[in-house]
Amino acid sequence: MSTLVCALLITLLTVPSQLAGSQPTSDESGTLVIVGRTADAVVVSVDSKITHTDPRPSANEGRRKLVDVGTHGACAILGFLGLNSTEEFDVSAALRAWVSDHPRTEAREALGGLLAAAGGAWDRAGYYRGALPAPQAKDGSITTLICGDFVDGRPAILVGHTVVRWVGPTRQHAESKLEPVAPTALLICRGNIDELVLRELATNDQAHLRADEATFPSLRDIAKDMSNDFGTTAALRSLYETKVLSEANLQMLLKGTFAAVERHDPSVAGPNNVRVIRSCGRFDSRVESDPWPGCATTPTKR
Repeated sequence: MSTLVCALLITLLTVPSQLAGSQPTSDESGTLVIVGRTADAVVVSVDSKITHTDPRPSANEGRRKLVDVGTHGACAILGFLGLNSTEEFDVSAALRAWVSDHPRTEAREALGGLLAAAGGAWDRAGYYRGALPAPQAKDGSITTLICGDFVDGRPAILVGHTVVRWVGPTRQHAESKLEPVAPTALLICRGNIDELVLRELATNDQAHLRADEATFPSLRDIAKDMSNDFGTTAALRSLYETKVLSEANLQMLLKGTFAAVERHDPSVAGPNNVRVIRSCGRFDSRVESDPWPGCATTPTKR
C-alpha cells in the first residue's frame, strides 16, 4: 500500500464522526431572553420553548432554560442545550451540578465556572461546529449565559459565551469567553430580536427595521404589534430617550415584547419565567404576573 493511501486512511479514521454524517443532535434554547436592570433590581426573563434538532416535536421545558446561581443570581441559557436524555451531555444539568457544588458562589464569580461546565458537556458529547446553524457556526458561539446578580450592592447584568475552537486539524474544543457589559447597561435582549431592534423601534428607524425584516420576516408583524401597544412604546421611549428604566416600564416592555414575538414566531412560547433579583433575595415569577414579588415576600429558596 502506498504512503499516500495509508495517510488518507489514517486521516479518515481520525476525522470526527460528525464529518462522516453522524452528527450528534442537540436541543435549542433561549429564543427570547431579556434581562433588564432598574435602580434596585435586575430581572432575568426567558420563554420556555425548546426546539429539537432531531425529529422529536418541540416542547415547553422552561426549567432547562433558567438556572439559579448562589443565593441571589440567575442565568438564562441562550443557544444550544445538548441532549436532555442524559445528564452527561445536557448543558442545563451540567450547570445545575456546578451550582450544587458551589452553592454560595454568586453569578459574577460563578460565570467562568459555569461556562467551563457548559463547555465540558459539549466536549463530552463530541459536538461539531459545522452542525450548528449559520450564526453560531460563523462565530463559534454555541451557548450564551445572560445573568443577573448584585455586585458591590448594585444590580448588574453579566454575559458569557461558550465557544468552540479548533485543536489541531481534526478536533474542536469548547472554551469560555466573557462579554464586556457596561455597568450602565439597562437592558440585554437576545434571540430572534435584540436590543438593536428595540432601539430601532424606539427611534422609529424604518430603514434599519426594513433591513432586519429581510433576514427575519416575522419582525414586520412583531414590530407592528409592539408599536401599536402604548405600554411597550412608552417603556421604549423611557429606556432610550431618558435613559431611565423603572420596574413598571420594564414589566410593560417584557409583556409587550414576549406577547408580540409569541404571536408571530412559533419557536417562542410561554410560560415566560422570571427571576426578580433584589438586595433581599431572588424571587420566582412570570413576565405576566402583576406585580412582581418584592422584599415583603419571602425570597425563593433553592
